[in-house]
Amino acid sequence: SLAWTVAGRLFTWGQFFNFAPPSPPDEDNPNRVGVNKRDDAIVGQHLSPTLIQELEGKPVRCAAAGHLHIVAVLQNGQLYSWGPSGFSHGHGQTRGNVIVPTQVAALAHVQICDVVACDDSLALSESGEVYSWGLNCWQCLGHPPDEGELPEKSSPADIPRRVEALAGLRVRSLAITVRTAFAVTDGGHIYSWGWETGCSATVSRRRSQLEGMPDVNILPRRAEALQRFRMVRVVSSTKHALGVSVDGRVFSWGHMAMALDGFTPGVALGLDIQQLIPFNTGSLQPPTQIRHVRVRVGL
Repeated sequence: SLAWTVAGRLFTWGQFFNFAPPSPPDEDNPNRVGVNKRDDAIVGQHLSPTLIQELEGKPVRCAAAGHLHIVAVLQNGQLYSWGPSGFSHGHGQTRGNVIVPTQVAALAHVQICDVVACDDSLALSESGEVYSWGLNCWQCLGHPPDEGELPEKSSPADIPRRVEALAGLRVRSLAITVRTAFAVTDGGHIYSWGWETGCSATVSRRRSQLEGMPDVNILPRRAEALQRFRMVRVVSSTKHALGVSVDGRVFSWGHMAMALDGFTPGVALGLDIQQLIPFNTGSLQPPTQIRHVRVRVGL
């Protein structure tokens, strides 16, 4: 888990592997327990929030924790990350383990304002461009296939690459899960890509089966079911998602959304987030006294 203060100090806690920044000796750090060697990776946990000393003096604007890496955006727009060797940390596959926060060189010239992470990562620039990197197991990077690749599959990316399919669309917010990625544009449109069996907002699984459509979109597609509404934010878990419109409506879709076919986006109304009942898009108007500003979803 991550948290950062108004002053930009970053704290982490929970289980960590070889990507965790060094901590003081255990006798001086009673919150750090259970450290041991396993497959050449340090494994342990912090029972309470622990300050990331390596970022002291570098105020953090926001941060995100992936499955095996952490990314942080500084208030000056620089992107830092750390994690095990491979594709997750964005420093290149040959870099090896990055155990302390290190600036991502591929984006050193780009002012980053937001970042989200899961297995893969997405970064948003101040100008509204989206960059992605990671192993791309579920096609969440949004890049076209390389020459000779299958049309429904593209390569992993060990350093950030711009998502060209979103070029010309100023993106204002991002979300990502294991299987699906989302972008919300300045124009209020939601785009999604990845595996349709997750919580993609573009097409239902039933329609995919009936029309013989692929179960995966490797490139961003606009959520047509929400085109009548100006959306401002989307949050997502593995199998369902919530979107918020500029007028305070909350839309839900995915396996757990309880829409008519389990996948079609529907407007959710109610007094409490746990009591929200999805309806078909646009079927009801939200109560005038309710205005949803921010929503969250669980696993």
